[in-house]
Amino acid sequence: MTYLRLLALGILFLSISNCSAAEPPTTEDWFVIEANQSPYGSQHILKRTLENGNLEYRVEMRVLVDLLGQREDYSDTSTYVVTSDLLPVSIHSHTKRSSGEVLLNGIVESGHLILTRESNGLTRSSRIDLQKRPLFQILLPEALAQQPETSDQAEVTFNVLDEEYLSIETAKCRKIHSDDPSISLWSIELGGDALLSRGTLTLKSGHREREEFSFPRYSLRRGSAREAETITHRKLEGRDGLMFEVDKSIVRIDQLQSLTVKLRWKDIPLESLHLTDPRQSLMSHHSQGTQHEALVRIAPSDPTTKTPATLNRTDREKLLRKSRFIDPSDAAIIAKSEEWTKDCRTPEEIVTALSENIFRLLNGGTLISETLSGPEVLQCRKGKCSEFAILFASLARAKGIPTRIVLGDRMVNANWIGHMWNEVFIAEEGTDPNVDQQQGRWVVVDSTAKEVGYSSALLKFTHSDSVYGTQPVRWELTNSLEVSIADYSLNKPDSDDSWKTGIDGTIYTNADFGIQISVPNENWKFTPDLKAGQLVLRLHDPDDKKVMIHCVAFSLPALLDAKTILTIRNARFNATYDNYKVLSDTPETIGDREWQTLQFTHTIKPKKSQSDSGDRTIKTTEYAINHGKVGFLINLAAEESAHDKALENFQEILKSIILKKDQPKKEQLQKRPPKPNSTDTPTPEAGE
Repeated sequence: MTYLRLLALGILFLSISNCSAAEPPTTEDWFVIEANQSPYGSQHILKRTLENGNLEYRVEMRVLVDLLGQREDYSDTSTYVVTSDLLPVSIHSHTKRSSGEVLLNGIVESGHLILTRESNGLTRSSRIDLQKRPLFQILLPEALAQQPETSDQAEVTFNVLDEEYLSIETAKCRKIHSDDPSISLWSIELGGDALLSRGTLTLKSGHREREEFSFPRYSLRRGSAREAETITHRKLEGRDGLMFEVDKSIVRIDQLQSLTVKLRWKDIPLESLHLTDPRQSLMSHHSQGTQHEALVRIAPSDPTTKTPATLNRTDREKLLRKSRFIDPSDAAIIAKSEEWTKDCRTPEEIVTALSENIFRLLNGGTLISETLSGPEVLQCRKGKCSEFAILFASLARAKGIPTRIVLGDRMVNANWIGHMWNEVFIAEEGTDPNVDQQQGRWVVVDSTAKEVGYSSALLKFTHSDSVYGTQPVRWELTNSLEVSIADYSLNKPDSDDSWKTGIDGTIYTNADFGIQISVPNENWKFTPDLKAGQLVLRLHDPDDKKVMIHCVAFSLPALLDAKTILTIRNARFNATYDNYKVLSDTPETIGDREWQTLQFTHTIKPKKSQSDSGDRTIKTTEYAINHGKVGFLINLAAEESAHDKALENFQEILKSIILKKDQPKKEQLQKRPPKPNSTDTPTPEAGE
């Protein structure tokens, strides 16, 4: 396992296991990986000298991460054999990650290190010339420790083996002054011009003591086996995930006509950012010292708008070539790009077809910590926003369309969340493909949301021809970025006076989302909670306060069908709940409307005050439907016996729902009549 391979996680993570007592190791080292002084990973290294004089390193690593509530356990076991001067002899590695297992094997033959990597049903091979003196990344500290005494600022370089990409990357190491003669400090940049990582290494008496990396942000320090047993999941939240609360109550995000956002950050020059695109313009910027503040205005653009732009030959070639993760030359990528665009006649049609097919293929996406290549995404059909963007870039470049990777935020309900999407260059019709300067226009593509050419919900920070090209800015922004909304405007449809948001007896109406819902009798209570882009309505059953019934209305970033909504939730529950079991997953017709349903059980641990009560089984029934640009989710959750008792009332509530486009005439909008024989105190029948 190397840092370069761990970079594919999007964050850097490194596993523990018990060492064998059969052959005592020459040396044993434990390291702890931390973020904000919280340990979330460990590294265990066993080193011994073989009979032939070669050195063997067994490296076991483990990383725990929490992606928006989805907990993942990433582990790797690798065995490296090298000569006494650290030249590779062999490598055998087994990695377990959420998208599947990865096997990497390498042996030396005829002066080359022959590498074979198997991942997600794909096999890749590479030949590395030993004359280039490749160095396993894990041994970089040892290589620096073997360096002769050098003066401060002296620089040495190594050809580091990238085990993820099966290639050689440059590691630039510069000596830093230390007052302690037993300490050697080195700054390290991995990847050369295509910067992959940056940090500092501390050697004490010739042994690795600590590493601090600013890109990505993590630290690794010498620790113990006991500390390795206490690691906990690292939550990717707040600035680490470029996540910020939306500070204005924008009820319907899909109705945004324009949005003005204030950005504040430190240390990053404005020219290192890219704050403009066809939708987004930089209105103002000022700086004082290292502090910057900018206003950007976002407005959804018409996909057919001819915003003029130029693209020179050099940049065009960068946006068409293969890079780390993006592979337009892969046979499966080429075949799929042809299959999905066989009926397309224009670049615009190609872009739209690719975006829609990716959206359909990945079925809403999967939260995974690692970063996959385009061919891997196509094979395993898993991925978060970065995998959507990587697959789209691979396919679009295969069709000869210059494609960027874009990094920024997307407004999702009440939060800005770190996001990745694409921009494509559409050349003017009839343009000579060999001309130095092509005229055309840039088009925004977010296949995660099935959007082409428009969106007020995207806030752009930077772009690049490669995934890693966006990462220095991404990690620098986590130090200081602040996001707030200065102004916005909505494009609301004509108002309907018959719809007023509020509670009227047994009826709750929300005019913004266009829903009306009734409860069985006036003993029930409503508790609405309205945030940006989302309504959460709690319906309180007077007979059982532990019964949870919620109605959630939310703006859709795309025309998601109800099945996709529940498929995404199903995957999330499966990854986060204990003893998760799906009971049913079928469509159901209620009235003249078809809902998608999901029913499941899971267990929860008792609270500390109830430690003797044992695990509880919770049963949940969910109904979902999309209605125009709004999605609705209604669910019932309770312990099994209480759930089944409350199911009749839940079904009655579902039948009562009126959505704005299919509401009855005005005179029919009235309070729901009580059940026969009901009183102020519900009868057992009314409560069952």
